[in-house]
Order: sequence, then C-alpha cells, then structure tokens
Amino acid sequence: MSDHDEELEKYGDPRIASGNAKIPGWLKVVYFSLPIWGIIWLFLYWNGVSGWLDRGHWNQLEKAANTTYSERTAE
Repeated sequence: MSDHDEELEKYGDPRIASGNAKIPGWLKVVYFSLPIWGIIWLFLYWNGVSGWLDRGHWNQLEKAANTTYSERTAE
C-alpha cells in the first residue's frame, strides 16, 4: 500500500474516494468577509439608515417626480 492510498478515504463504491485537499484561498476570503459584511449591514439597517437606504427617501423622490399612487380607489 503506497502513501497515496493511505491519504484517500474510500467509501462503499470503489469509484468514490475523498482525499485530503487544501481549502481554496477564495473560499477562506468569502468565509471571513461575509460575517463582517453582515454585521455592517445589520448595523446600518437596525441603527437607522440615511440616504438611499432610508425608506422615507423613496417617498420623497416619488413626490418630487409626481409619481405617487393615490390611496383612493377609483369608483
């Protein structure tokens, strides 16, 4: 038995085997950056937002463009 065979984990089907592979660098970056990105956005949304992210901002733009939908129903 060679060293290469000892590194493989073999399963019931001889065609299926798992080796000891390194974790890709891009995956490490993604796993590190996603929690940081999530905390930043959680802070921005739950601590009060301003500018384009503010829900009231779009209402002001609708009024300025005169594109607001009337609350009254057509009779």
